[in-house]
Amino acid sequence: MAGRHRLQTAGTFVALSFLVSVAILPVVWMVLTSLKPNVDIAAYPPRLFFQPTLDHYAEVIQGRGALSAIFDSLVVATASTALSTLIGAMAGYAMARFDVGGKFLGSWILSQRMLPPIAIVIPIFILFRSAQLLDTYWVLIIMYTVMNLPLSIWLIRSFVWDVPIELDEAAWLDGASVYTTLWRVIFPILRPGLIAASTLAFVVSWNEFLFALILVGNTVRTVPVVAAGVVTDRAILWGQMAAIGTLAAIPIVAVTIIAQKHLIRGLSLGALK
Repeated sequence: MAGRHRLQTAGTFVALSFLVSVAILPVVWMVLTSLKPNVDIAAYPPRLFFQPTLDHYAEVIQGRGALSAIFDSLVVATASTALSTLIGAMAGYAMARFDVGGKFLGSWILSQRMLPPIAIVIPIFILFRSAQLLDTYWVLIIMYTVMNLPLSIWLIRSFVWDVPIELDEAAWLDGASVYTTLWRVIFPILRPGLIAASTLAFVVSWNEFLFALILVGNTVRTVPVVAAGVVTDRAILWGQMAAIGTLAAIPIVAVTIIAQKHLIRGLSLGALK
């Protein structure tokens, strides 16, 4: 029995190691490409040993403003994530505890996430041009908040369902208002779920391209727009693209590492009783 258990453990380890290797290989390849001279990038067969260079990073930082784009993306993604999580938490709590909107409102809200952005980009452009918000942080913050709200509301509503309503009733008996109950009782319990919803919203905001291309571009530029600029009519600058991709991945990796413990608990919230 012990030998069979060790064999199963070894098989599981080998399988997981293979899956992790497959998942991490593109990231390693991107980082290596960002450090290769152009002649080594185009070499066939690919060269694993080369003289590293930081020229591509210098080109994207000095010539394309990659650091400024990362800052703009951080401002927009952080603000929209905070707003969508806050509004989503209040809406999800109201829907779960007080049946606001009935049983069909949740499905209708989630269906808005399926609307293709290209279908509304022209009226959205006209609307924000009339409001004189084009090429500002606010235009993307508002758009990304609206984009992330359906998923945030849906997730947080399901998280609230898994919190016993007796906790709310006990707080109300002690004289707490609905808002006090939400802030002092429910939010601390839902912290892992809120962090999970926030992480997903941050990733969506960080990677969005279409609205960032149409609604901003001179004063404000996000990372996906800068990355698209290395695809020219003559060639794709693979070294610069890999450098931008590596720089853009750092904040996402940092957020995921920081929120890892809460993220796993949040995504599994309510799975086990």
